[in-house]
Amino acid sequence: MPRLALLAGLAILLSGGLARADSAPTAAQERALLQRVRAPRAADRLAAIKKLGQQRVAAAEVLLARVAVGDEQRSVREAARAALEDLPSQHEARRLFVTVLEKSDDAFELIHAAEAVEVFPVDEAVPALIALLQQTSGGFPRVHVAAARQGAYVADVEVDQTGVIPVLHPRLGKVTTGVVLEAKIILYYRETLVRALQKVTGQKLGDAPESWGRWWRAHGKKDARSAG
Repeated sequence: MPRLALLAGLAILLSGGLARADSAPTAAQERALLQRVRAPRAADRLAAIKKLGQQRVAAAEVLLARVAVGDEQRSVREAARAALEDLPSQHEARRLFVTVLEKSDDAFELIHAAEAVEVFPVDEAVPALIALLQQTSGGFPRVHVAAARQGAYVADVEVDQTGVIPVLHPRLGKVTTGVVLEAKIILYYRETLVRALQKVTGQKLGDAPESWGRWWRAHGKKDARSAG
């Protein structure tokens, strides 16, 4: 019986040691995981991101923030945000999200940064969010799609009479018919901006940028309730 107890205790100690080893990767393991976050396959990126979160790798903060904004796969962006929540700090991540909102001209990056601010509220994002909301009132951003059909017709005929038999040389023209469609990526964009503003400030002021601007000028950071 004492032998069985000893073996059981040894098993517990070993399992505890393995768990600690898993939660504290070596420097080489960290570098490998950070490299895999840039892998071409989404599945590889997802696996590495989840591992970084589970192991609370602080060095991954900025890279995960970039992935949360820039990755083309929604599942990868969501995993990056979840992994960030497990890290000891998100200060640099919040700073990156604000920088994107202030400086990027990529509509999808802006949407993703606003989504990230919903999860990681930061007061400094409010002016940029209000400015972007104002821009959407002017129809930004837009995608233009042409739905057209091109056809040929005989525009003229030239006659070559240098030989015994005249030769006709038709001159072709082209005509394009159709429409140009303007698809606006606005509704979801505006909704995301408003949700982020509500999360940071604790206010519900609708989607009019003027209302948000007045509130921010009157109350500003002192009345915002973000965790940043």
